[in-house]
Parts: sequence; structure tokens; C-alpha cells
Amino acid sequence: MRPVGSILFEPNGPLMFRGPMEFMPTVRGPQALARTLPLPLPSTIAGCLATLLLDKGVASLPKTPVSWEDALIQVLELSDKACLRGPYLLVDNEVYIPFETGVIKLRDLVRKFREIDIKEAIYGDEIRHMLESLMIRLEKIEYVGIGLEKATKAVKRGLLYSAEFVDYPSTFKGHKVSIAMDVYGATALTKLPSSEQYIIRLGGEGRTVRVKINEVSYLWEAVNEIEKRIEPISKGEYIIYVVSPVLMKTPLANLAPVIVSRPKFSIKGIDAELLVGRVDVLGAGFDIHREVRKPMYASLLYGSLLKVNTRKRSMIELYRQGLSDVGNKLGYGTFIPLLGITTS
Repeated sequence: MRPVGSILFEPNGPLMFRGPMEFMPTVRGPQALARTLPLPLPSTIAGCLATLLLDKGVASLPKTPVSWEDALIQVLELSDKACLRGPYLLVDNEVYIPFETGVIKLRDLVRKFREIDIKEAIYGDEIRHMLESLMIRLEKIEYVGIGLEKATKAVKRGLLYSAEFVDYPSTFKGHKVSIAMDVYGATALTKLPSSEQYIIRLGGEGRTVRVKINEVSYLWEAVNEIEKRIEPISKGEYIIYVVSPVLMKTPLANLAPVIVSRPKFSIKGIDAELLVGRVDVLGAGFDIHREVRKPMYASLLYGSLLKVNTRKRSMIELYRQGLSDVGNKLGYGTFIPLLGITTS
């Protein structure tokens, strides 16, 4: 049995990954619009993989009522040292990471940060413009639908909705495109025959993808290469790029967008300063098993740039652990170290 390095999800057409907004015509009047994220949330990928394992009869439902996070960990059989990292976009074996409504080629981002002055990266105002200049806008398609009664499938009179889809094949014409999630350690995914391919739903509106098992961990290989270059010059301070949202345990009363310039905070024992990006409210999706929405969290969004002090902890250890208070074993809190900061 070959080891699992990553799981690849090849789209069969446009896909939709709902953001934190409601998607119910009754919430916003006669017509509602659901916009898509550039990539699915980690919980969407983890839920898709859990469904695949259950459908193939190689995993069991959680034995006791647990949180949505623990339920997925049980089904995926994530051991103490196992985790998922991502998701990210893979185009002809090149890694692309999300930024705002599009993606950035990781190789180009790393090259830019090799050329940039560290003080400019930390204190300059041009860093966001640099990120925007690297962004590749994803092709979008918008469909109009009609709300249906669940029981009878009859049309709900006057209830229309618009759904936005992301179209990877049209964005990268002539190239092989997949959504990828790295897999570390022992998981139930090793029970799936690596030679087989699977068709399963991913995201909204019942769209499907082809699932393949791969031995290569593409994001990890890139991170490992970067870390070898920057670790010797760093004294525990880094500039890192957030690939997937960082969910923070925050009382509901405090869930509000952060508008102060460059807020400082601590998460997972790491001191951090936000250079680019924002903290906002984000849900972890829909719990199909319980038929309820998962909780809302204060979240550091993907595409954010942080200055962090690891207190001399190993960057590789921190990468495997993840930055998120919630869902870090499922892929939340995935990041990429870009620069090591010297104290001299």
C-alpha cells in the first residue's frame, strides 16, 4: 500500500464554495446571491473525505456525540501526529495559494520575498500592492435558480437565487488543475486503494470532483525548501503567509471585524502582528450529520500576512501543529514561512 502524501480533487466543471454569508432566499427577500470562495474551507475538504470513507465502508460514524471537529477527526482516524494541511490549488504540479478572490503562484511569491527589503515588508505600505500584483483572478460563472420545497420539490413562488461558481479549467486553459490537501501521519485514508479514483460531491449545488490519492505532499515540499533557506538567519521571528483561515475561540459578543491598523494578538502561544489582511467572522460550514450550521468564529482570513515570534520553537513543528485554535488537525491555520527576521 502506497503512502498518502496528498489527496487531489479534480473538478468536472465549475464549483461553488460558499463563504460566511447566508444562502437562503427568505433571509434577503425575493432574491439572494451566494458568492464563492476561491478555494474550499478545510472543513469542506475534511467532510468530503469523511463521506468518501463512510461510503466505502472503511470508517465508522463517531461513537458518542462530539463536536463537529472531533467527529471528523474520529472518522478520518487522525492519530496524535497526523493532520491535514491546505487546501491549495495545484496547476501542473505548481502550488497556488488563495488571496482575496483569486490565487497567487507560490513560486512567484517566494521570489518576490527574496528580492524585498525586510523593513519594507514589515513597515512599508507597498506590500499589499505587491500581493495584489501577483494575484491571478479566477474565472467566475453565475447561475440563477429557483428555491424548492424540500419535501415536495415544488417551486417556492417568487424565491429566486443567484449562485456564483469558480471555473478553474477556464482560468488555466490547457493545464491540469486540482484542489489539493496534504496528508501527514497515519489516517483512515490509507485504507482506500491508491490505484482507484472516486467521484464525489464537493461544495455547493451538488457539483462533483474526481478524487485521486497521490504520494507527493506538494505544499510540504515547498515549505520544507523555504524553511531550510530562512531558518539559519532567523532568531525566532518570521513573516508568514496564511493559507487557510485561523479560527479563534472568541465569545460571541466579541465577534466583530477588526479595523485597527496592524493589530497584535497571541494565538497558540505565538505572538503575532497582522501586516496585511483582516480578522472577521467565519463559519465552518454545515454539519450534514446533525443538519445544523457549524459555529461561527473570529477568524484570521486566508491571504493574511503576519509577523510572528515563535519563541524559538521549531518552525516545522509549528507548521505541523497549525496556528488555529479550532480545526488545526483538519487544515485550519495552515501557513507558509516566507522570511526569517534577524535581530541584529
